[in-house]
Amino acid sequence: MARPKKETEEENVTKTKPKTLKPKKELTLKDYYSADKILAEGSTYNVIIGQRSNGKTFDCVSRALEEFIKNEYPSVYIRRYDESITSANIFKLCSAHINDLITMSNGEYNNFEYKNRTFTCTFVDQSNGKVVRRSQPFLYCVGLNSWEHKKGQDRGYVKYVIFDEFLTRDTYLNDEYAKFMNLLSSLIRDRTGTIIFMLGNTVNKFCPYFSKFKINMKDIKQGFIYNFKYGETTLSLEYCREYGNTSKVNKSYFDFPEKSLEMIKRGYWEINTYPAFYSGKRDECRSIDMIYIHFGEFVLRWELMIDDSGNVVSFLSPSNFDKALKSGKIFITQDSLTLLDNKMCFGELPHNRLTKLLVETWHGNKMYYANDDTGDVFENFMKMCVGSNGFRRF
Repeated sequence: MARPKKETEEENVTKTKPKTLKPKKELTLKDYYSADKILAEGSTYNVIIGQRSNGKTFDCVSRALEEFIKNEYPSVYIRRYDESITSANIFKLCSAHINDLITMSNGEYNNFEYKNRTFTCTFVDQSNGKVVRRSQPFLYCVGLNSWEHKKGQDRGYVKYVIFDEFLTRDTYLNDEYAKFMNLLSSLIRDRTGTIIFMLGNTVNKFCPYFSKFKINMKDIKQGFIYNFKYGETTLSLEYCREYGNTSKVNKSYFDFPEKSLEMIKRGYWEINTYPAFYSGKRDECRSIDMIYIHFGEFVLRWELMIDDSGNVVSFLSPSNFDKALKSGKIFITQDSLTLLDNKMCFGELPHNRLTKLLVETWHGNKMYYANDDTGDVFENFMKMCVGSNGFRRF
């Protein structure tokens, strides 16, 4: 992620004024998500984030099915790992669309078949259970972690590429953004007209895609669509409003006064609760040393401290880029220009006595945080570190 722009720097990224999405006054049985409004923006990439079970995936798969029935154009469905697209885990993706399939095809098809990571439309004879008719593939399923080893032949033109659950609280793949872009290149080739959906629940606003797209999620408000342009590439992002049917069910079970449940109830960002110093505790601690961390749009100060009882702890607090750069302390950053200009800047956590002690406080749960947002940024940074070869020495 590049450091904050100086006045002399220019980036070929533009952002238009966000458009608000007003909730319906009356909730209906069909008060679930529809991609109509974001598609009306005409962007190639359509990033859709919101609460669980609000209909994001259902709507996109329904569009893929309709496109296939009308024009015989297939689509592609992507998940991060292969195990998510095994027969046992994925068949329900299309089983909810059987009634729509019968209606759209005027009875030509009445079921789906999943074989070799591909969905086809079928007509099953109800008297003997045998497949009478089978269509060409309408939905190819791909695991991002293994696609390079299973590229196969050109699938031809695909109308939609649906990357489902692209946000996670677990670890991302190594260099996942590049893997995703290479997969898109392999699917699209020299054709145009393919529309890309990226669907995510609001489980983690710190992810490599937002950094690469230069989107600061602090500026993104619920119920709005935001448009971005990168040269000739266009991207729209929708943070879905709260949907009535989903919220009504969720509140029946999860309406406890707990901040961590707001993601389930209303689609707010899921943020964990992290330990903080009790009043006056920080004053009882003596600072030993510190390092700085640049992750996404954030800069953190990671401070090693010792309390009056001789216990070694660490404390995470927000900082800023210029202060970190001028501190003369170790500064972890992915900014290539900064890495070249400053000998105290490193692309990953260096191994020395200070960092060893800091990592020990992390392993030993002897850490405190200025606030929960700081904790979330740091935990996502550490997930990235754990996946690196250099971290194995700690």
